[in-house]
Amino acid sequence: MEILFFKSKYYPDFYFIYKGKNGVNAERMLRNFSNTGEFENSGYPKIEIEMGFTLKTDAPESFVDYLTENVATNHIVHPDYNSQNFRAWYEFKDVTNIDKWLTDYYSLQENKANVSTVQTMLF
Repeated sequence: MEILFFKSKYYPDFYFIYKGKNGVNAERMLRNFSNTGEFENSGYPKIEIEMGFTLKTDAPESFVDYLTENVATNHIVHPDYNSQNFRAWYEFKDVTNIDKWLTDYYSLQENKANVSTVQTMLF
């Protein structure tokens, strides 16, 4: 899975997140969401974004939920851009420590599995 982080031109540290399969053409997605007219518009309104960074990972799709619920420090709701594949606007103060995001996510998943096992054993 590839997660594209497009930086907002208006909100510092806020990102538009697009989740896609491996091999996503980030530049094409940028032009599509910016409604340059080069590609067929999906019917969504234009948003002012620029390329931030791409995160390639084998993590499950629930990792995106983890990012938006646990890592993002703030959220400005956009009425049109909030679905399974793309979400706007999430604030990430520290985008230099992406490995920590993955480590914390897997640690949380392991802890949840351990709690579930203990509960099963008790009952």
